[in-house]
Amino acid sequence: MLASKAADKFAAKPEAYQPKYNGFCANALSLGEGLIATDGQVWEFFDNQLHLFFAEKGRKRWLEGDWKAYQQQADLAWQQALQ
Repeated sequence: MLASKAADKFAAKPEAYQPKYNGFCANALSLGEGLIATDGQVWEFFDNQLHLFFAEKGRKRWLEGDWKAYQQQADLAWQQALQ
């Protein structure tokens, strides 16, 4: 039943589950380390957006630190990577 509810939520709004930064590690971007691929196993929602992380250490950094500042840094790095 729980899986069905999750599937219903996804079906209703799939864009909400689209990973930010195209699935690259949010923490690596925030640290200026570039585009580090993830495997989708370490993740967290920040500001209702799915963020993926290369390792638990990065997710924990965001949870325990100033994730809004980290996200701003990652956003800037992401924009630069797209150029």
